Amino acid sequence: MKKIINCRLCKQKGEHCGFGLCRKCYGKKYRKEHYEEICAYREKNAKKIKEYIKKWRDENRDKIRIRSKEWAKRNRYKIRKINELAVNKRRFSGNRKKVLERDKYKCQVCGSREKLAIHHVDGIGRHSKRKINNSLENLIVLCSSCHRGLHAYVEFSKKLIRYEIDQSRFIEIYSKDLDMNQDTMEDTFSLTP
Repeated sequence: MKKIINCRLCKQKGEHCGFGLCRKCYGKKYRKEHYEEICAYREKNAKKIKEYIKKWRDENRDKIRIRSKEWAKRNRYKIRKINELAVNKRRFSGNRKKVLERDKYKCQVCGSREKLAIHHVDGIGRHSKRKINNSLENLIVLCSSCHRGLHAYVEFSKKLIRYEIDQSRFIEIYSKDLDMNQDTMEDTFSLTP
């Protein structure tokens, strides 16, 4: 029968392994004291170790999958945070929070504080093949509905320009839908080439 103790180092209850330490702390202590020996053994037997790990993974595939799912359930917050940081760095060069603080967590069109998105003013976002400009001057906070409306307007406006249709008439109609005056609309969505 395995003896359960309070570990001297981490003060947690755990399976006794030696010197009044739990298995985890004993392993750390052993690896620290025998680091050179462990490295030499790993170098000498690298191929054998690799084969053993591969064999063990093949035999325990289901157990690994279950443990991975359990870990993901327990650590959803960590995973979400890591993903948010990666997206922030990739899409906005780490400027997302700075832009939100600068614009006081408000949509710059309608003033909403819900479902905020960061928009590239120059229109060169993540789907562009050109180099993205993530300077603070090029980023603006919009709510999701204004952001969708803006992109719909930009796409439609490009068609207007392509077919030489009067843009001012479209701005007049679209501004009524967003409850904005025409000057604000032109300033916000100015697309004159």
